[in-house]
Amino acid sequence: MDITRGKFPLVRSIPMMLAYVLFFPHLIAGPILRPVELIPQLEHPRPASFRRLIVPVAIFTSGLLKKLVIADQVAEVVNAIYAQPGVPDAPHAILAVVAFAVQIYCDFSGYTDMAIGLALMLGIRLPNNFARPYAATSISDLWRRWHITLTRFLMDFVYTPLSLRLTRFAAMRRYRKWGSFALAVAIPVNVTFLVSGIWHGAGWNFVLFGVITGIAMSINFAWRLAKMPVLPPTLAWLLTMLAFLLSLAVFRARSLSGALDMAMAPWVGSWQGTLPLIEGNLLPILLIAVFAVTHRFDDHRRIKAIVRKVRPELVWTGIAFCWILAITMSQGSSAQFVYFDF
Repeated sequence: MDITRGKFPLVRSIPMMLAYVLFFPHLIAGPILRPVELIPQLEHPRPASFRRLIVPVAIFTSGLLKKLVIADQVAEVVNAIYAQPGVPDAPHAILAVVAFAVQIYCDFSGYTDMAIGLALMLGIRLPNNFARPYAATSISDLWRRWHITLTRFLMDFVYTPLSLRLTRFAAMRRYRKWGSFALAVAIPVNVTFLVSGIWHGAGWNFVLFGVITGIAMSINFAWRLAKMPVLPPTLAWLLTMLAFLLSLAVFRARSLSGALDMAMAPWVGSWQGTLPLIEGNLLPILLIAVFAVTHRFDDHRRIKAIVRKVRPELVWTGIAFCWILAITMSQGSSAQFVYFDF
């Protein structure tokens, strides 16, 4: 598609195509790479240098911590609650949904951090795939920050072509503001996220995930078009996270009935047993709290700045400590990456 659109020249070298397709750091789960982002770097690789190794190792280590220290630990409570038969009570449902939001972010962004770090060790720069999405104050902003390469891919190949065609159709029919919005914005947005849901898996829970996200995005854009008052940042953040957590509740379920049960449990479930739940899950809850406090600092630019300002021996000591912590908490083993299932 990029060659057809004239965005990248035809590559006739079979070794180069194999290098592009089989570049191992980004296989399976991304980042999703366009030819212009990788092939020129493969054609003209940067020379290896031990002096430049510290930044890639630090980025890789941040991904290792997310995966082994946070994602794998909170995954246990998520799996246990989702495996229970019937409708869970409200505290269990809330803990499962919030813990899964932390798990899937730390698991997937941890994977991409490790991919980006490995690629940098080879002299290749991969695009960043996450930009602190849980700090967003609108659902559209959250999705601009989450799995950035997939969102961009869907925008380029699903949303934009469909929106342009429907915009021209609305202009020819002289639709007014809301008619044009429904045709040129709401329909393409909902189709795009329906495609995204089905892309993740062939199940009704994934379809429902796409529908919920598409509706939330449409409401977000309609609010702006209507020039409604700008919400206070805290309220905007709470509404954004509520919509996202609702979509994740159905995303994680293995059936449509399970998805609906988990989505409704926080609103209709009993609140008995809250204290025993907290006492029995102190470590996951503590890790969720640590993640909530540190998420705003989750940025590769901060890692690079720290590495450049701090003496190398101190940085290597910190990296060694992080590896020991990760190996100790994981007991030398790791669960499969979540996105390997989708």
